[in-house]
Amino acid sequence: RIPAFVPKDFILAPAKTVSVTCKISAGSCDASTGTALGSVSLERTFVYDRTSVAAEIISMKLPTPKGSLIVTGIALEYKLDKNGYPQANTNKNFMPANIVHAVYK
Repeated sequence: RIPAFVPKDFILAPAKTVSVTCKISAGSCDASTGTALGSVSLERTFVYDRTSVAAEIISMKLPTPKGSLIVTGIALEYKLDKNGYPQANTNKNFMPANIVHAVYK
């Protein structure tokens, strides 16, 4: 679930940011063997301004039989205005990523 938000009020970004891409990935594996069962990824890009972004419920279909481990991670990628052209941020202080959900089923 992504709540409604205003990017400039909610996301700390480097100077000259023009957009933020939220990358979400989830994967499942058999916890006893470590065998991968499936994975899915998606991206949402937001203009970095004061325009409100609508709430969204994201559904990610994965095989999750009994005994599986499910892990979800999120990373943000910033695009900066460099002489009128959007370029990916290379400042390691602004490359946030984290595991946001893990569950054993």
